[in-house]
Amino acid sequence: MSHSTQTLAIKHPRLKTLHTFWDLTRGSRRYPARADFAFKDLRQWLGHIALIDVVQRPPRFRIRLLGVRLVEYAGADHTGQWIDECVAPEGIDDALEPYVTCVNTGAPVFRLSRYFNPRSTKSVLERLLLPCSSDQKTIDIILGCTYVESEPPGTSR
Repeated sequence: MSHSTQTLAIKHPRLKTLHTFWDLTRGSRRYPARADFAFKDLRQWLGHIALIDVVQRPPRFRIRLLGVRLVEYAGADHTGQWIDECVAPEGIDDALEPYVTCVNTGAPVFRLSRYFNPRSTKSVLERLLLPCSSDQKTIDIILGCTYVESEPPGTSR
């Protein structure tokens, strides 16, 4: 390959597999296009997938598709909504940071974070964001995948 991929500290085996699949799908290009991924190819990740439209200058992020597991976890289906309208005002910067980083660096972004969901259970989120571009210049969609692991009771924050 003519380009390097930074080593991400991905822990979840399915996220590692998706990162490898993204890398193989792009081949010698900087990015794959969304059209390069058929739903049948993404079957093993489908419930955990989010497709995020990137509207440029300044970048804004709209949820095109939210997998059923993510809908269950969030307690609502945010499909069609802007991410900045789905979170409390004080949480917007934190919510947008990985997406902005993905667009600004043009590289995959991995985040491991603790989260209290609306049902007030403490969880660890492993999220991988993969940039896609239909013209190889502008990132127009982010393929995201998130796995949620509930923390054992008594785990400190």
